[in-house]
Amino acid sequence: MHYYDLIPFQVDRTDYYTILVSDDFGSTIDESAIALFAGSFNPSNPCENIIAFQDEPIDDIIPPLAAGEPYIRISLPLIAGQTYYLWVAADDDIAGPAGSGDYTVDICPDENGRVGLFSSSTVLNPLTWEPMTINTTVLWPRRDVSLTLDLYCEDFDLIFNNPASLPITGAPVATDNCTADADISITFVDTYSTAGDCAPIIITRNFT
Repeated sequence: MHYYDLIPFQVDRTDYYTILVSDDFGSTIDESAIALFAGSFNPSNPCENIIAFQDEPIDDIIPPLAAGEPYIRISLPLIAGQTYYLWVAADDDIAGPAGSGDYTVDICPDENGRVGLFSSSTVLNPLTWEPMTINTTVLWPRRDVSLTLDLYCEDFDLIFNNPASLPITGAPVATDNCTADADISITFVDTYSTAGDCAPIIITRNFT
């Protein structure tokens, strides 16, 4: 038996969002699992409308995951106005305290998107008898969250000698007295080093 909560929400800006879930469930391995559904959730057919799922343990010490990362998380693009349902469950099939507990959910936008429930309805203005739109907004409370986006082995090709990585890693700005900034060409070459299969990979980027 698995306990679960279903949390509806919307965003007001189409953007990438990172969903973070941290729990204090009684079990120490395979604690929580999360899934995201777009549009609706049908308990009779839980695979319908699912767009993301994550159940990696957040504090399984064999082996350590993400250097003690306190969250289980999903990062993906969300569409403004679409209703999403966040499914949070105890990943262990255990009854009692080990299969339930408190948890927190944070949804972090890349830019300045807001999270909540947004609705509108059309009614008649009692003074003019003309249609008028009433917007209802219920925002999630806001707080600061420290978000570290670690890189893993599968991310190597996304960075190494890949020009598309510049918006993430950053790039220098070059100027001179004779050339317009927009006409200055900046190139780079990456090299990397590692101390072994389980050691961190260090990428060094040289710009010219």
